[in-house]
Amino acid sequence: MQLSGGDLFNEALLKYFESLYRYAYGFLKDEDLAKDVVLDVFDELKEDETDFSMDGVEKWLWTATRNNCIDRLRRNKAQKKKYDQYWREHGRSETDPSLESILAKAKLFGLIREKLKDLPSEQRRAVEEYYLKGKKTKELAEELGITESTVNQNKYKGIKALRDIFRYLRDRNLLP
Repeated sequence: MQLSGGDLFNEALLKYFESLYRYAYGFLKDEDLAKDVVLDVFDELKEDETDFSMDGVEKWLWTATRNNCIDRLRRNKAQKKKYDQYWREHGRSETDPSLESILAKAKLFGLIREKLKDLPSEQRRAVEEYYLKGKKTKELAEELGITESTVNQNKYKGIKALRDIFRYLRDRNLLP
């Protein structure tokens, strides 16, 4: 996205993030998934080469959020079918995971913790406190003596950096 007349991206992030999140949550009924969708939309916006006005950005954001929600719902529906088929074929229930899957999840969680250490301290703290410890943005902002928008930006940048790291590892088959 080309920024003309000031930092349009940051203005759009501050102005629309919360309402886009609520819109996405209405589709998905999952807080984390809704946040991921909106963060992905802002990632797309930042990468877009179009020179937007604020009105153009608003229309683009709402359309992209709706489309991303629909894509996620379709993807989740297909994944659920595959997951259900797997459990039918292997005679296990969802509550009876294999030792291998438990170990793989533990390794992945350890890897996430390890990669969190690679983030800049303000991003790491925002991600850990918000996602792992469940602190509210307002509470975290007050604790750190910064604005809520700065906390949101640090969370956004931290999650994006982690996502990039894990995409890189996934693409090279380096994940457990």
